[in-house]
Amino acid sequence: PHQIISYALYAFEVNIRASTVLGYVGAGGIGIVLNSSLSLLRYDRVSVIILTILVVVIVIDWISEKIRKELV
Repeated sequence: PHQIISYALYAFEVNIRASTVLGYVGAGGIGIVLNSSLSLLRYDRVSVIILTILVVVIVIDWISEKIRKELV
């Protein structure tokens, strides 16, 4: 059971990262906002978007690590 939960958390982390890339190429989500901000040369918005993505990924990774440690 622990391995299944660990794998599910890992898959969730990968999906968060992949959703940004997919959105950037046109599938929707925050990637479209990033792409449009880049095309409008709004580097202030681009910085905020990239920092937001970074913080979200770090928080999800941290929460996932805490859950995995509790399972062991």
